[in-house]
Amino acid sequence: MRSFVCAQCHVEYYFEKETKELTFPWSKGINIDQIWEYYAEDGHKDFTHATTGAEIVKAQHPEFDIWSQGIHADNGVSCADCHMPYEAEGAKKVTNHQIQSPMLNVNASCMTCHHSTEDEMKNRVVKIQDQFIDSRDVAFDSLVQLIDALEKAQTDGTPPPRSTRPVSSRTRPASTSTTCTPRTPTASTPRLHREDHRRLAGRVAQGTARAQRGRSGDVRAVGDLPGQQAEDRGT
Repeated sequence: MRSFVCAQCHVEYYFEKETKELTFPWSKGINIDQIWEYYAEDGHKDFTHATTGAEIVKAQHPEFDIWSQGIHADNGVSCADCHMPYEAEGAKKVTNHQIQSPMLNVNASCMTCHHSTEDEMKNRVVKIQDQFIDSRDVAFDSLVQLIDALEKAQTDGTPPPRSTRPVSSRTRPASTSTTCTPRTPTASTPRLHREDHRRLAGRVAQGTARAQRGRSGDVRAVGDLPGQQAEDRGT
């Protein structure tokens, strides 16, 4: 129940455009596919991309949504157990209200459940963070490449796609590839794809280099997408 205190803010939400009513997109469930299914049916969008014209839903800060699908929630570990661990105050057991990263107090936050050393826990967290940052940067660079390709296609006569709405992973056809890595270009590859294949290779390399340089701290910053035009979300 303590985690629902945090969930008042640390969730995906939006404000209805007309009524400004706070809305949680959970009527179909709380995992990412169910939230996406809700948005696909509801038609809500947060902004329209300035370059491509694509309608975008921008996740806010879905910590509760993600936590509820993970191993900590499955084992009854709340947000406060890690970020506001218990401590002794005389003969009393109280919650530490210095809300912070568990890595700043590994012994109190982690070691009550995890039977390893503090260094082992810190190294484990850093490894997970590095893996995430590496994959995130590859995905972001590939997305920028896609935006560049769409912008170019708008002016060089390339036929538009049959659908601009992404396919949910729950209903994606088996033949649809989910990898961002393009095929090796050949002489028969369309000019747009051959040129962007070379550009993508450079962007992926740059993103990996940025990830290597950004590993010194615990807090990772994620920028907005290029061309973002925010609409009134009420925040």
